[in-house]
Amino acid sequence: MEKLQSLQRRRFAITALLAGTLLLSAARAAVVDVTEIVGKSMAQVQQILGSPLQCKKSFQGLSCDYALAEIEVIFIDEKADWITFGGFQQVEFDYRVLEKIGLIAVPPLVHNPFRMHWQNHQGLAVISVYGSGRWVTFVQVRAFTPQ
Repeated sequence: MEKLQSLQRRRFAITALLAGTLLLSAARAAVVDVTEIVGKSMAQVQQILGSPLQCKKSFQGLSCDYALAEIEVIFIDEKADWITFGGFQQVEFDYRVLEKIGLIAVPPLVHNPFRMHWQNHQGLAVISVYGSGRWVTFVQVRAFTPQ
């Protein structure tokens, strides 16, 4: 009987450890890896994000909204160039938000209570994070065309 209880306690401890590891991994996991989207055609982006909810012509190019992670992709010269990520639910306004879009978290070039900014990070022209001072509101990536 004592061996059975000991075995049950070990199983419980292992299960709790695995559950904790999975939760931690999920918390750090990228919402969408931006590097898998930039430079891709609309058809390739659709394979990753699903069908767009809507597309419209904009000054910069074709702008498409995707339900997954509330993403807007602007296709410039038929390639995904400007990507805006919304839908952050109580993600702290911290440079580590870059991990949520599949990038390496490094301190920004510019940091104030409402904006963080990087240039030429991981081959992307401009990355800007906007927030309320406490929480991230949205992240904008301009892969090739900075303005």
